[in-house]
Amino acid sequence: MKIGLFTTVLGALTVGDMIAKVKALGHIEALELGTGGWPGDAHVDLGALADPSRARQYREMIADAGLSISALSCHGNPLHPDPAQALEADKIFRRSVRLAERLDVPVVITFSGCPGDGDGARHPNWITTPWPPEYLD
Repeated sequence: MKIGLFTTVLGALTVGDMIAKVKALGHIEALELGTGGWPGDAHVDLGALADPSRARQYREMIADAGLSISALSCHGNPLHPDPAQALEADKIFRRSVRLAERLDVPVVITFSGCPGDGDGARHPNWITTPWPPEYLD
């Protein structure tokens, strides 16, 4: 078993500074990287890493620091009643899966989605928690 860190907690740092901070913390061996959606994408540029050589360099940078990538994380809502939001979440998920293949990462973490409660719904039907963000109010 490896001790890992979901890097969104260090989202204000650049990739290089995030890696340095993780190394300074000690005992952490693996990274879960946000690729978009609610975790954000502070340390992963899906567009840039679509280039196989840049993806290889990215993977090597992390490996050279003695770390591995345990998962890519892209929580979005592909079932959102707003078609634009649903499409964006689906696009991020698919791009994350392709990146996982390029980086040789075995896991992509996502949110299955939450539809509206019927025709004409504008918000997901999610009444048990203040997440997703539509329910913060």
